[in-house]
Amino acid sequence: MSDLAHLYPEAMQAWHEDPPAYVPRGADSPDKVRERICDLLEELRTHPANGAVLLVSHGRTLRTLFSLIEPESANQHPRHVVDTASVSRVLLHRQHAEILAYNDTDHLLSPAAQEEQLGAVARR
Repeated sequence: MSDLAHLYPEAMQAWHEDPPAYVPRGADSPDKVRERICDLLEELRTHPANGAVLLVSHGRTLRTLFSLIEPESANQHPRHVVDTASVSRVLLHRQHAEILAYNDTDHLLSPAAQEEQLGAVARR
């Protein structure tokens, strides 16, 4: 990040001050991202797949998706964290969607850490 701050100081300052509002040169505005996600959701609703659909995207796009699904959550936590390589699960209904899992990174744990975590849950 220090290289980016050196090369693009104004952009990095704007991003640090208000990440959700920052729009890099050539990128879509938040409104355009929201519009594209709404179009995708409508496409999935009108032409459903015969099973699961895998969406892979950048954090801003995923945060926008989650804020569309649960607007009250976005107002409470406007800077939702979407970790790199995290997994979230969304169930899409005809009229609404629900978040089943959010920002899960358990698959990134080492096998020993996974066993420790399972043991901790079992002890509860």
